Amino acid sequence: MPQYAVPTEPGLAPVISLGAAQKHHRGQVQSQQGSTVILRSSNLQADREVHRHIGINADLHLNDLHRVIDTCFELPGAGEGEDSEPWYFSQPGKDNSESEQLDRTRRIRDYLGEPGQQLLYHWGLWRITIETIDSYPRDAGTPQALCVGGSGGFDDADFNPSIINARLTGKDTIRRVLSHAVPNIRRIIERTRLFDFVALLQAIDLSRDVSLTPEAEKICRQLPLETEPRRIDAFWSTILGLSCLSGDELGDEVTETTMAALGWGCPQGGKLAGPAIRELCRDSLQALSSIGAYRSDALSVVDRLDIYRRLLRGA
Repeated sequence: MPQYAVPTEPGLAPVISLGAAQKHHRGQVQSQQGSTVILRSSNLQADREVHRHIGINADLHLNDLHRVIDTCFELPGAGEGEDSEPWYFSQPGKDNSESEQLDRTRRIRDYLGEPGQQLLYHWGLWRITIETIDSYPRDAGTPQALCVGGSGGFDDADFNPSIINARLTGKDTIRRVLSHAVPNIRRIIERTRLFDFVALLQAIDLSRDVSLTPEAEKICRQLPLETEPRRIDAFWSTILGLSCLSGDELGDEVTETTMAALGWGCPQGGKLAGPAIRELCRDSLQALSSIGAYRSDALSVVDRLDIYRRLLRGA
């Protein structure tokens, strides 16, 4: 499992924990912004199982959690401003009965602040079990809520976290985050519709001050060195993969998925593999390596992240 993967149920793909990566970037410094909890949410029926893993600000209220769950499970009426079904939260009873309805204005951390704590979410006749499986400190760049994994659906549609996260993030936040990104990154997100990258850019915090050596600054201004569209896309896809700071396997998965979504593939069909993508932007990666941002003799995680931040936001 990748270094910053959130544990998931069997059959669910592991996903990046941006908060875990942020803790590593900042030398495990404790945040003053509260905590994010990772919630395992499941609806089990005789003919189907629907699972979602959700990262959410523990200082939000149960009323906010209701809206996030509706969006992540794509329940009818989600995001339309009006509830299509009655809903409430309860605590599992010791005798397997359900306790009385909880106050919707209470904070999530009051009931789900620690791993192992559980709630039940009732929506119409359906019931979703929610359990906290992890918690980590927040900082100013951590998204308020994010769907970080899942499987299944109520309408037999394919699980698409990018669409879900675009709805969770909201158009205004997407526009604000992308306004700090270099045009090539904005175009890649718009072309691929991979809005998960908005959360990554939030976590990286492109507005943060960066101090590079004169040589590193000079090289960043020159990149990418490639001029052919496919090679330029390969470079930026690789930078997005590297920015996850989650090891070669997951970095390749991000890079390969991005290039495939951009429409680039092998001449004989199928996705381009990570090594082939890196070969397309070899000159730029060699330049990155010369300033410690790639492969051998790499700088610390914090210093590499500053270089990636500088590239992603441009001048």
